[in-house]
Amino acid sequence: MFWEGWQSAFPDNHLTIRAIFGAGDQVAVEATFEGTHTGTLHAPDGSQIPPTGEHVSAPYVEIFTVRNDKIATDHLYFDQVDLLTQLNLMPAPGT
Repeated sequence: MFWEGWQSAFPDNHLTIRAIFGAGDQVAVEATFEGTHTGTLHAPDGSQIPPTGEHVSAPYVEIFTVRNDKIATDHLYFDQVDLLTQLNLMPAPGT
């Protein structure tokens, strides 16, 4: 469900994987999400962010726990302020 929302909001998106690390049953992926905001983005609180037409480049880290060859947990970390600033939905910090 989460990924479908981003795919819909940024249909031209592209992921660039920078690094993959693994230890035991955990895998960490460092990557960058890029795309143009041409669709509605659904926020976690249920609100909707209409298309801004802005291009974003957002680095992120995702950590997976794998059990029985399946993803058991998935934690995604990214700078939400940076993303909202790139979408021109808030001023850059310190301005």
